[in-house]
Amino acid sequence: MPDGSGLIDSPYNFFFESHQDHVYVRIASEDETEGGHSYTKFVFYEVFKVYGYNKKAESIHDIDLVDDAGRELGVLCLACEQHQFHVAEMTEVRFIAYLLDRGEKGQVSLSSYHTFSLSYCFVKKECSQIYRDNYLNTAPIWGGFTHTKKPILKASSIDKIVAESDFIVPTDEHALKMSAVIFSTDGFDRFLKKYHLLELMYDYIYVLQLKTMESSLSNFREVMAGYSSKEIESLRMLMNEYVTDTSKVADSMLLISEYKSVAESIFQGSSKESNPLAKSDSWPNFWSMVDSGSLSYSDYSSLGGKGKFGNAKNPDEYKKLLLKVASYWIYRIRCSVAHTKIGEHIFKAADEKFVVDVGETLIDVLIEQIYSSQKLKDLVSRSDAIDSYLKKV
Repeated sequence: MPDGSGLIDSPYNFFFESHQDHVYVRIASEDETEGGHSYTKFVFYEVFKVYGYNKKAESIHDIDLVDDAGRELGVLCLACEQHQFHVAEMTEVRFIAYLLDRGEKGQVSLSSYHTFSLSYCFVKKECSQIYRDNYLNTAPIWGGFTHTKKPILKASSIDKIVAESDFIVPTDEHALKMSAVIFSTDGFDRFLKKYHLLELMYDYIYVLQLKTMESSLSNFREVMAGYSSKEIESLRMLMNEYVTDTSKVADSMLLISEYKSVAESIFQGSSKESNPLAKSDSWPNFWSMVDSGSLSYSDYSSLGGKGKFGNAKNPDEYKKLLLKVASYWIYRIRCSVAHTKIGEHIFKAADEKFVVDVGETLIDVLIEQIYSSQKLKDLVSRSDAIDSYLKKV
């Protein structure tokens, strides 16, 4: 039997009971008369916390919950976090949600207002086990809300932020996407939006190159020869042309040392033809350098032929090799975040830390260098000069 029964002081008659992780509430309505007989109506609900919901279906009113046969299951009370609810005007279930959300015992003020931190789903007790078995885990699909609590990554403390003025924002679309990154809900979504910042540069740069080239068919062919419909090739182009400091790239890549299992699964277990470490000895040789704590060219060149993870013979070739690995990592993480299908690594919630620590750190380094590249600034300046000239003509 449930334990801990008790009466909460409120304008309604509520009896709360708890049993393990279940919370129940019994509502006793005012005495009513039917057929000359007075009676008291009781409704028993199990209360389920709702940790998130689709904001486009937000309502400040109680939402009836019914099954596919039209039978009443219960009531959904959404938080509507920007809305202040007047306690005296709350429905019975909303008032219960208020007491749970408030987390304090004792008398409450009916004249006060409350902003909810969570949403609550009230399921009739006789339907609660059916709800658990058949509906609880699929609520994101049919109801647009979830009972699953989002894992919270521990934030690192920051003492200082350096404001830098070297970056360019080429178009309104770039600016909009930069802001969208800040409003991302989690590390997976944030990584994908940062990847979009790289995608926005693909065609933009080719448009600038076509616009600023000297007028000739040979120059046109040269520019178009560098254009590829394959994202991985476009990503490599961006990195080879506009990333200059590979030491920062190498430092961010070394963060993978704490995530060998997931790294092997996503990069090697779900390997694609664009994998520069696909050969049987390439991955272990690469990992040996990761374990040594250095991906510098000097350490790479000091290795014997069989101990290297590539065929780079000079610093420039090594830079291209390292950026080739980095671009492959970024693209594979992007595909695994964006797609859930056979052939892709399927991320679990626990993998968010890997995406944040490794993927996001690496893509941040790339975005910073590309968006502050002097070569890109020069290209934009030439384009602007052409625009200015055409306006005068």
